[in-house]
Amino acid sequence: MVDISNIKSSKILREIPGKRRVVDAIIDGEKVIVKYFNKRSEYLKELSGVFNFNEADIPTPKVFSFGIISNEYYIIFQKLFF
Repeated sequence: MVDISNIKSSKILREIPGKRRVVDAIIDGEKVIVKYFNKRSEYLKELSGVFNFNEADIPTPKVFSFGIISNEYYIIFQKLFF
């Protein structure tokens, strides 16, 4: 698990006010994507979908960490480069 307290956000990639925010960030020198959710149900839906993809062997970015901080739920994903 990655320690979210070491996060350095570089820019917001997408934001739906009051619902979710997707941020390009760096944690411990690694480039990552962090998704923040205001509602637990949206967070659980996203997390469940990611794990379902993994179980079905559908390629998806690695999940480094997930949880709650400062009343926001978060998922930290591997940043993929193409």
